Amino acid sequence: MKRALTIAAVAELVIVSVLLHTPIKDWLWTHPWTHSFLVAVPTIALAVIAFVELRHSAKANELREEANRLRGEAINHQQEANELREQGNSLSRDNARLTMELDAERNKHLQQIAINTKPALTQAVINAERAWIVVNVESTVRNQFIFKATNVGRTPARITSIWSSNAVVRKRGEKFQLSPDYEKGESLLNTPPCLLPPSKDCIVFRCNIEELRGEHSCEQWMKYLAEGLSMVWSYGRITYFDTLAAADTAILRETKWLYWHIAPDRGGLPIPDPGQPEYNICT
Repeated sequence: MKRALTIAAVAELVIVSVLLHTPIKDWLWTHPWTHSFLVAVPTIALAVIAFVELRHSAKANELREEANRLRGEAINHQQEANELREQGNSLSRDNARLTMELDAERNKHLQQIAINTKPALTQAVINAERAWIVVNVESTVRNQFIFKATNVGRTPARITSIWSSNAVVRKRGEKFQLSPDYEKGESLLNTPPCLLPPSKDCIVFRCNIEELRGEHSCEQWMKYLAEGLSMVWSYGRITYFDTLAAADTAILRETKWLYWHIAPDRGGLPIPDPGQPEYNICT
């Protein structure tokens, strides 16, 4: 519409210019209303165009203000979206942290439940799996003997003390007597406390019969032993703990051994004294 009015006004001006510069103008002067009409038409058209342009400018300003308002709202919405996104990230981090703490606490309780519900080892199982130390003797040189402690159990033994010695009765009628230090349980310096794995052994005592002869000659001493006028024993005690049991509930175990050197002149090995079983026990 605006373009049509503009074209019409321009056309009217062209027509008026043509008419006023041709012989027709004389005719127009004789008809003043026609001339007036021709002159008024462009003026009216320009006023209409100006009015339309003013309305268009006002509408454009309104639209521009609306666009600015919508742009501002979009920026506000974008800021709100960023804030919500940051809150979401913060909540995700808090959720991950709480999940980790919950998992750790749950695992802790599950471990405690497992410990509390773990069946206690029966005495039969402990006896079957525990360490057992026994003492054996061997000899590679005549009248010299090596006593070894062997772990015949299924778990290691934590040995705390090894004590061993000889008992000698030099004449008939003399009473057999153990050393006063026998019950003290102090470890010998050459056999300190140690860990003895299953099927392994360690030396607990060395005995040379000939060194016990005292003031007698070696020949006379061996004769006394052969005739039973003098007797010799090797004995000792070993204390240890099972590694199967917990440290606060472990029971102190003990092995006592007493070997009688009977008929050493025949080259035989000493035997556990059958007459004194209280000194040949394992607990």
